[in-house]
Amino acid sequence: MLLAFTRQMLVKPSSGPYFLSKPGYYNPEYKYIVEKLRNRRNGFFIDCGAFDGEDASVTLPMEMNLNWRGILVEPAPRNFFRLRLKNRKSWILPICMSTTTNSTLVSYLDSEMHSRIIDHDRASSNSYALKTICVPFHTIARAMGVKKVDFFKLDVQGAEMAILKTIDFNRVTIDVF
Repeated sequence: MLLAFTRQMLVKPSSGPYFLSKPGYYNPEYKYIVEKLRNRRNGFFIDCGAFDGEDASVTLPMEMNLNWRGILVEPAPRNFFRLRLKNRKSWILPICMSTTTNSTLVSYLDSEMHSRIIDHDRASSNSYALKTICVPFHTIARAMGVKKVDFFKLDVQGAEMAILKTIDFNRVTIDVF
């Protein structure tokens, strides 16, 4: 059921033209990452914590210049709305990546670029907190039929190590983090 839910939540890549607020701007980290990947073309990425899909994005120029495709994971509703408007050519998943090997219901702070999982006690006093479901990395990979990820960007405001610990590297190959 979780796999079916994840597939149902996936938003198809846009076929329309990009709608960017800063066309031609690239995150300076992009050049370093592309060097590490030796200018690889037609790669696959997972961008977890995709924000609005443009500001500070390293995967947008990969998509535009090197014909990469991937999954943009962004659970914050306001960021997800902005992300959809950019007409990215990759799948969008508006749910959270789990910090465990199971799906979880968490409190999530919807706070622009600093959105993150928060503890339930802090959530009750914050008007920007909401409940959201998180699914494990491997559920997302299986939903897309992915066994090899060329680049995995993980920027989730403090939960990175917990997410990394859930990944079984015998089931998926990740070239560059």
